[in-house]
Amino acid sequence: LQEQLSLLIVSRFRLDRELAAQAERGVDVRGLREIAELQARQLRDLRRAILRVRMVRVSEVLEPLALLVRSLTRPGHKELRLEIDAHETEVDKAVADRLLPALVHLVRNAIDHAIEPVEERLANHKNRAGLLRVSCRERGGSQLELVVSDDGRGLDRAAIGRRAQRSVEADDDLLDVLTTSGFSTLDAATHTSGRGLGMDIVKRITVSELGGELWLNTVVGQGTQFRLKVPLTIAIIDVFSLSCGTQSFVVPVAAVEEIFDLANEREISPPSANDATSTISLVERRGHAIPVISLSGMLEITRGDARKAMVIRRNGDLIAFAVDKMLGRHEVVVRPLGDALVRVPGISGATDLGDGRPTLVLDLFELGARFTAREGRA
Repeated sequence: LQEQLSLLIVSRFRLDRELAAQAERGVDVRGLREIAELQARQLRDLRRAILRVRMVRVSEVLEPLALLVRSLTRPGHKELRLEIDAHETEVDKAVADRLLPALVHLVRNAIDHAIEPVEERLANHKNRAGLLRVSCRERGGSQLELVVSDDGRGLDRAAIGRRAQRSVEADDDLLDVLTTSGFSTLDAATHTSGRGLGMDIVKRITVSELGGELWLNTVVGQGTQFRLKVPLTIAIIDVFSLSCGTQSFVVPVAAVEEIFDLANEREISPPSANDATSTISLVERRGHAIPVISLSGMLEITRGDARKAMVIRRNGDLIAFAVDKMLGRHEVVVRPLGDALVRVPGISGATDLGDGRPTLVLDLFELGARFTAREGRA
């Protein structure tokens, strides 16, 4: 059913394009437009019906975690109490199937790295059994937020910084190090961790595969919290289409805070006149300075006349991407880029807008991370 719905959506795009072309030639298409609008409503109803069938309770998805905890803890040495707070939240089974391995890695890491042995906890006036809590909430009707937290020893920033040979005072920098492939805080691998793959897998699943976000917060002696935000469904999503130079792209609607006209905002710092490759400027919006990144410049494609800006919020900070034109809002079928050789940072998949050509789906959060990392090195 999902595949058939995907084909219907692509056909719908092609119908819209043909109607627009006929209208430009002066053909009266008002009757056909009414039929097309009726079809669009029927497709939305069909999509919702199929999605309801695909939805599963998050509480059922998290059930294997209890068995995992029992298998990795030992009474008298390392004890742990697992709390799961999922309420009645539901998620697309396709998302759940991808998400569970990431949660398994987070739980393994908490048990192996964060939760102290019983003697150490008692010496620090803590309960003998550590607490690991997994909670989730639906956000905005389109996203699922999961929080995995523990009351363990917390992360030693100084030790991690020495091992990584860089500063990790900011949570973003600490998370960047921990999710680097091959990095481990252990000198030797155990049967559950220490190979430097777990957190890299968590980030790849959350950010690259599901197009979500990942945050970290830790306090020494009090514990660590990982927060994941992912879409409720990934097969068919709402997107904005846009143009940059001679190319078109789409971005998930859920990723965009707002869209504004660049002409209406006061430019504080224009791109450097001495640097033809400069892609960043600053504008003032509602009393705040927002960095505006040229999307075409960041993607290293032909630049056009940037008139619009899409704003995202990354780790609490606003970042805007300048684009030439916003083309519209659509429901699209997203296809992952399965070949590792064509995986490019900032590109999360491809779709078909009815012209028979693949249109790339941009991951603005990953592009924002690249910008933040580059600014940090500057």
